[in-house]
Amino acid sequence: MRDKYPKASTHLLVLARDQTLAAGPTALTKAHAPLLTRMLAAGRKAAAEEAARARPGGIDTTTRMNTPPGSDVFKLGFHAKPSMPCLHLHVISQDLRGVGMKTRRHWSSFATGFFKLAREDMPLPVGWDPEEEEREMKMARLSCHKCGDGPFATFPKLTEHVSACDVAAAGERVDF
Repeated sequence: MRDKYPKASTHLLVLARDQTLAAGPTALTKAHAPLLTRMLAAGRKAAAEEAARARPGGIDTTTRMNTPPGSDVFKLGFHAKPSMPCLHLHVISQDLRGVGMKTRRHWSSFATGFFKLAREDMPLPVGWDPEEEEREMKMARLSCHKCGDGPFATFPKLTEHVSACDVAAAGERVDF
């Protein structure tokens, strides 16, 4: 499903139906490995479909013309301290220029260690302290997620830099 307040041109959520995981990624155990694998597969499939729309010859010409650089590079992960009571995997393009990206906190929640990348072999969140992760995220310096420049004094200065930055974003590039 699409995030209600997208922080990038593509920002999707893959929701787990298992209500015992309401605490978020800290509730994951080894027994949840198949669930994590299914969530990642669904997220990658959705990312590929979204990227296909934005490619030349893709489905949606309007989207393709307005798609910023980095929109075909995705990160899949969890927030260390989730904002909603259902385990959800973020699938987010690395342009990080969505209409919901309005504050320093929004930026830091996807551009720092607060955003835990998900992988099939993901180490389970043993030792994660969501409160500490949130404190660190709030204290994080505003830096470009692509080239590392910064710190920037204000969020508008950071977004101005990111818009002009031509360094390729890190993440999973969606190819067909």
